[in-house]
Amino acid sequence: MSTRTILTGALASAMLMLAGCGAMPHHAEVRTERRSTLVFPKGHAGAIVFIDGREAATLGRWTSPVPIPDGTHEVRVEKDGETIYARTVFIEDGTRKRITIDTKK
Repeated sequence: MSTRTILTGALASAMLMLAGCGAMPHHAEVRTERRSTLVFPKGHAGAIVFIDGREAATLGRWTSPVPIPDGTHEVRVEKDGETIYARTVFIEDGTRKRITIDTKK
């Protein structure tokens, strides 16, 4: 084999190895960072959302999703000083959880 053939083969091998390293997936690049959220129904403007005892949001006329960390949480909604919703919820992996508030008594 000639020196030129060996060098060409070595160069081609090196280029393939470098190209392969750049194409290897990295966890941080592949994983999408979606935030978990709670979605409340409209019609409860002024109600206050508490997550784990801390005020997290005040619901408006058209409610946006309320961000919540993954895990198990105590969720409470109060309106005019009355608790209208209280549940333990589990949420993970960027889930969008709809909350149903039954105000019929």
